[in-house]
Amino acid sequence: MERVSLTAIYFKGTKTSSIMSALFNFQSLLQVILLLICTCTYVHATAPAILDNRKSGILSVFWKCARVGERMSPYVAIGCFIMAFRTLST
Repeated sequence: MERVSLTAIYFKGTKTSSIMSALFNFQSLLQVILLLICTCTYVHATAPAILDNRKSGILSVFWKCARVGERMSPYVAIGCFIMAFRTLST
């Protein structure tokens, strides 16, 4: 019996050279960052104890994203609207 990898099944019929991740597509990278900021801000607003005790270490990235979302909320909102219109227009 022949073994087939999951990536071969998933990418069957597509060109692997045309597949890009969010790290290599700038617009997708910005969308991921904006979604991360918005999600962390929402979690911090609804349950602050989840992020407040993680101010150091690798999980501090989420606390910092929540802080950016709180302090720069008008700019984050404008960025979300721009990304939404760009996504809808393409």
